[in-house]
Amino acid sequence: YNGYAADWTLAAGSPCIDAGNPDGDYNDADGTPNDMGAFGGNGFTLDSDDITIIDIPELNVSVYPNPFNPETTIKFSAKPNETTEIQIYNLKGRIVRQYNNIRNKSSVIWNGLDNNDNSVSSGLYFIKVNSGEESAVKKVLLVK
Repeated sequence: YNGYAADWTLAAGSPCIDAGNPDGDYNDADGTPNDMGAFGGNGFTLDSDDITIIDIPELNVSVYPNPFNPETTIKFSAKPNETTEIQIYNLKGRIVRQYNNIRNKSSVIWNGLDNNDNSVSSGLYFIKVNSGEESAVKKVLLVK
């Protein structure tokens, strides 16, 4: 499994083979019981019109340590050469710290200071990371 594609078939000898719903209406086309956790049954077919492709965002964000004092590291996995922006909001929805035009980096350290280099108060903050078309929000707790 690589985050985007996987082989979800059962391994030979799996206890889930033929261990699905015992009702005969759910048997596989060859008459054997369906596999545990699998779609199936008489006349069941799956074609490409039944499949929905989910676009998995590539922007992953983590904040560590959390809670923190005196600083925390904001790690993100933006696409190469994308410009990343980070805004840190207080509970009133005001931006207390902003990092603009971050390029070719994968982390930023926030030291609990606002844009004027004043110490912010203890409490809950929201970190919003924007990169290209994607964004992610994480909560962080500053404890003094």
